[in-house]
Amino acid sequence: MMVSIVYGAKLGLVECAQQFKYERWNCTFNKSFPKIMTNHLHEMTTRSVKETAFLFSIWSSGVVYSITNSCSKGDLKECYCDPQRHGQDKDNVGDFTWGGCSDHIKFGMKVSTIFLDNYDRKDQTGQALMNQHNNRVGRRVVWKTRLKKCKCHGVSGACSLRTCWQRMNDFRRIGDMLKKLYNKPQKVTYNPFQKSLTFSKNRFRRPSKKKLVYIDNSQDYCIQDPSIGHPGTGGRECNYTSSQHDSCQELCCHRGHLTYEMVVEENCDCKFFWCCEVRCKICRRKVFVYRCKHLE
Repeated sequence: MMVSIVYGAKLGLVECAQQFKYERWNCTFNKSFPKIMTNHLHEMTTRSVKETAFLFSIWSSGVVYSITNSCSKGDLKECYCDPQRHGQDKDNVGDFTWGGCSDHIKFGMKVSTIFLDNYDRKDQTGQALMNQHNNRVGRRVVWKTRLKKCKCHGVSGACSLRTCWQRMNDFRRIGDMLKKLYNKPQKVTYNPFQKSLTFSKNRFRRPSKKKLVYIDNSQDYCIQDPSIGHPGTGGRECNYTSSQHDSCQELCCHRGHLTYEMVVEENCDCKFFWCCEVRCKICRRKVFVYRCKHLE
C-alpha cells in the first residue's frame, strides 16, 4: 500500500507542475534531486499561502486516485471493487444494474485521510487546520467529479437493459478543478482560543468546505527563493502575444524580455506510399522565442 501512497503523492506533484507551468510559481519540485526536493517541499509546506493549499489538495487527491486505482486492479489485498455498487438502481434515465468493477473511491479517501490528516491532528495550529481543510477539499473533488459509465443491452441496439459502473474522472480533470479553486480561495484567520479557522472578512463565519483556504498572502515569486527551490522568473520563456499569466509582461514581472531568433526543423509535405509508408520532407523555418530578463 505504501507504494501506491508514494505514487499518488508523486502524481500530485507532476500535476501541480502541469497546472502551474505558465505561472510565476511553477511548482518545479520534480526537477530537484531527491534530498534537495524533500527540503524544498518541507519548507513550502510550512507556509500558509495559497500555493501550499493547492499542494496539499493535489497530494490528497493524488493518494485517493492511486489507492483507488490499485484497488480496482486487484493490486491491494485490503480492497477491491466498491462493494456498495451492486444490484438494481435507478437514475434520471431509468432503471439499471450495477455491474463490472466500480472504483472504490471511498476506500481511497479513507486511506488518504489516515496517512495525510493524522500527522497534522497532533496539533491544532492554524497551519495544521489549514492543511486538514485543504486535504478534505482535494478528496471531495475526486468524489464530486466521479463518473457513471453505462452499457446498453437489447435487440438491435435498444437500451432496454443497462449495466453501469462507477469510475473516477481523469486526474487532469481533477487537477483542473483544483486549479479553479486555487484561483478563488478563501482567506482565513486562526482563532487560537477556539482552535479554529474563520473567514477573514467575517470572524463568525467558517470557511466553505468547497473552497481552498490560506492564511498568509503569497510573495510575488518574481525573484529567486532558494529555500523552496524557486528560481525566479528570469530566463523563463514567455508568450509575447498572450494577455494571461504566461504573457511576457506578467511572467517577467514588468522587467522586460529578450527576443531570440531560432531555426527549427519539422516534417512537411508528407505523402503516403502504398503500402504502408509515410515520407516527409524536412522543412526549416524561423521562429522567435521570448525569455524574461534576469533581475539586474
